[in-house]
Amino acid sequence: MQGASIGLTDKVPTVPYVALVDAQDIQIENLTTLPDSAAGQSLSLTMGNSSRLDWRGSLSLAPLQSSGEIALRGPYPALIYEYLREQLPVRLAGGWLESRLDYDFALADDGGVVLSASDLQLSLSELDVRERAGNALLARLPELSLEVGTFDLGARIQSAIGTSFRRGTAY
Repeated sequence: MQGASIGLTDKVPTVPYVALVDAQDIQIENLTTLPDSAAGQSLSLTMGNSSRLDWRGSLSLAPLQSSGEIALRGPYPALIYEYLREQLPVRLAGGWLESRLDYDFALADDGGVVLSASDLQLSLSELDVRERAGNALLARLPELSLEVGTFDLGARIQSAIGTSFRRGTAY
């Protein structure tokens, strides 16, 4: 499927959240339900504000398991703010997210979830935190980054080898 669009509306928040997912490109090859058989796929979703999600990996339906790479990039802070604005005491303005990780996911025989992520890289830049009512600038975050992070749900372990916060300002 290439170039499809979907409109989403979530009426749970006080102010309904409305989003458009544009330019969906989904490629599925060799999908099978045969046991212990995985197939490679890719997925690209672009939101109306140019936020993008890319996934590339393999998927097995029997047993349910997947591994691959997920990447997010774009003005995600604005999307998060639009969804959570009624719950946040501040307003988030601007902001750009670059993120990627490798993951492994499976359903265990006992029904539990096995999930781990590695090579997590995240960079958040150009984010302003403002007063919700008066719009005064409270803080500016030029760049926050995390490199080589890992996460293992079963072992309850998370780590980050490198983090940095550059040129931040609080007002």
